[in-house]
Amino acid sequence: MSLHKNLWTVCLKVSLTHLGTLERLSMVLGGVIHEEEVREGRRPSWYWAITSRDELLQVIPMIRPWMVTKAKEADVLLGFLQSAVNQQGRKFNQAEKAERLRVYWKLRELKRYGKEKVDRKRNRTSRGAD
Repeated sequence: MSLHKNLWTVCLKVSLTHLGTLERLSMVLGGVIHEEEVREGRRPSWYWAITSRDELLQVIPMIRPWMVTKAKEADVLLGFLQSAVNQQGRKFNQAEKAERLRVYWKLRELKRYGKEKVDRKRNRTSRGAD
C-alpha cells in the first residue's frame, strides 16, 4: 500500500529470477509480468503484480492458506480492502483518511526487518560513527 499525490495504491507483487514461475502465477491467478532493471553483476529478474482491488479481493483469499512470511500483511490488507468496497472515485472524509494511514503504517511495521537484523544494523551504524 502506498500513497503518492493523494492517490492510494495497493499492489500484490512477487519478484523472481525464474520467469517460468511467474508465467505460471499469471496463468493461474491473472496479473501482469514486468521485467525489472538489471543491476550490474545480477541475474535478470521479473515481477508479477496485481493492482486491481477486485482482483486482489479474489486472489488474496485463494493464496492466503499458503502464506507464511506475509500472512499478517495479507490479513491486514484483506480486511482493509473488504472495508473499502464501493468507495472508489469519491473523496474521503477525515476518519477514512485516518484509517487508511493507520493501515498503511501497520503494513509498514509488518514489513520491517526482524528485530535481530534491525539491532545488527543499528550497531553497525553506531560503530561507524565513532
